[in-house]
Amino acid sequence: MMRQPLVMGTLIESLSSKKLVELRSIAKSSGVLVNGNKTQVVQRIAHVLTEVKKCSSVLSFDLGYRNLAYCHLTHDATVLDWARVDLELETFHPSTVAPIVRQFIKERVENNIKRADVVIVEQQRSRTNGSFAVLEHTLRVNSVEGMLWSGLYEAAEKIKRSDLSMLPLNRQRVDDAWENEIQNVIEANSSRFSKIKKGTYAKKQAGILLVQDWLENESSLKVNNQLKDMFKQESKKDDLSDCLLQAVACSTNLKVASTSPQKHFIVHMFYLICSLLYSTLDSYVSCGVLRKQPVLYVQDTNHVQVVWETNCGTDDKPMMLSYWSDSKENQTILGPIEPHVLDNTHTVYKATIGPVENSKIHYSIYQSEENDRSLHRKTWAENTFGWHLNSDRSIRIAALADNQFGMLTFLTLLQQIKRIQPDYLLHAGDAVQNYPSLRQWQTDFTEPLTVFGLGQTKPMIYAHGNHDFDTSSVYSYTRSGEHPWFSFTMAAGAIHFIVLDSNLDWEIQDDWLRQETTTEAFKRAQFRIVVVHVPPFLEYWDPEAWFGLKQSEWSAFIKERYVPLFEASGVDLVISGHQHNYERGERNGIQYAIIGGAGGDLDFDQVKDWGMYEAKLFDFHFVLLEFNPPTSQDQSWTLKWDTYNINGEKVDTTRIESRIKDKEYL
Repeated sequence: MMRQPLVMGTLIESLSSKKLVELRSIAKSSGVLVNGNKTQVVQRIAHVLTEVKKCSSVLSFDLGYRNLAYCHLTHDATVLDWARVDLELETFHPSTVAPIVRQFIKERVENNIKRADVVIVEQQRSRTNGSFAVLEHTLRVNSVEGMLWSGLYEAAEKIKRSDLSMLPLNRQRVDDAWENEIQNVIEANSSRFSKIKKGTYAKKQAGILLVQDWLENESSLKVNNQLKDMFKQESKKDDLSDCLLQAVACSTNLKVASTSPQKHFIVHMFYLICSLLYSTLDSYVSCGVLRKQPVLYVQDTNHVQVVWETNCGTDDKPMMLSYWSDSKENQTILGPIEPHVLDNTHTVYKATIGPVENSKIHYSIYQSEENDRSLHRKTWAENTFGWHLNSDRSIRIAALADNQFGMLTFLTLLQQIKRIQPDYLLHAGDAVQNYPSLRQWQTDFTEPLTVFGLGQTKPMIYAHGNHDFDTSSVYSYTRSGEHPWFSFTMAAGAIHFIVLDSNLDWEIQDDWLRQETTTEAFKRAQFRIVVVHVPPFLEYWDPEAWFGLKQSEWSAFIKERYVPLFEASGVDLVISGHQHNYERGERNGIQYAIIGGAGGDLDFDQVKDWGMYEAKLFDFHFVLLEFNPPTSQDQSWTLKWDTYNINGEKVDTTRIESRIKDKEYL
């Protein structure tokens, strides 16, 4: 049976269970006034979420480069139209594709558009297999996609449907919506699916069986016999089932698969707020609003970089940042902060706090005249973060990577991390799919970090991946410095991090790394940890891309030149992402971990077996690194490594001892 959307009563009940500070954070994200008591804020948020026009019918499209399918579904689960169209063409030149798409819209789509309230089209931009190169079938399907969108707008204008909502939909969100149902189908047909490799194909086959069950039992959908026969006789049922599942998920407001709606309520609400607000944010938010809350990045041992964004410039008064440790009377003032104008509605500011020595730092972002210490100023943000330069207590770091496109999964993992309250965050790259996309940085990264107050209070150790590599080297939204590689220490030099850039096969990075491993800071450290996006020993990837497109050669210099240096200099641990699952193992005395499970489509196809990984997980996850100080003078720091799945369950744990006694410099 299909689940029903949250009703007003459930919505208000769930909101009322939140603390006022949480409600105000949600209200701020949705553009709702934050002042007033708890009841008033709850009513305002509920009103915003329930004033959305009720959808009477959805027209859903599922695209491929050889065919496309569509489904027209009403709010009472009646299927009005449902079909698949072949696109087996000799050439995909626009002169061939355009007439076919136009004819399809005229004959099949125009009548459906007259009655639909919402049109959703499966979004195709993820068909890159993680590659910089554009695959041929990507060009084909994007060509069809572009022409379909053009035809849809033309058809809507032709019948004067200015009220028609037309939206792209990420496939990952549909998969998330039906996760429980798909898993139930797989378990109920275990003998059949035991012969099928886990992955997209298995999900598609389970989706077909789920739709077949609906049609046979007539318990969830109203479908006439002609359409039932069509589905039964169709040889390529996955396209038909995909577009139907997409339509049902949309019409019932299914956003996150969960047996407990209240458990993930904030995720439901955040997604809905984003889908309603950010599509029109540029036009409706007045000037003088903090668009992106500050995010903290570790710059080096003594400095933290703060990055934030407004929706326009601040010409009347300069932007300033002050920070202090003990008393605000002893604050250090930075500014005016130079604005970096990306476009008319995106102005980024960066400021570097430091040198930082104390364990707790307070900072304030505000508008004021330079050196004005009065209280008569506009404060944009004020937060506190911890810094463990000379700490002699346990230090906890929450680590993840590759959340690209998986906003809902990323949010759920951050919700688990929020409960743990780490001291730092570590991100091993690919926070977004496309670095220049201003919207992706808003909805897929900064806002999730802001919802749980993590980006503003937990300094982040950040290594750029291939998808968040900025070809201009500006790095507007992430850490920037003289070079993208850097190092830093904490715990009075006991813990030393090296962060590398796997995108840059440059001699200057090689020289820096060799020099870094000879420094006193590196030699004296009890733990030496490297963070680099592409793992030296990758095992799972798309086979076509790995073998056919030679993506096995990506960042090969990490394995060929850097691993021997890691081994010779006594590196203890190498943390990477890129591969979308979890592996942990040891090779020549070094622990290697791949933690690329923060939201991107999971990798199930094995392309290499290094015979070194003792722990594997094909699920979304994050890792908690807990460094514990010695309890006596003859002991050293230890590292407790715990891996948690998306439900917050511990799925792997190990204890890593410092190898300080084995290191030659002692």
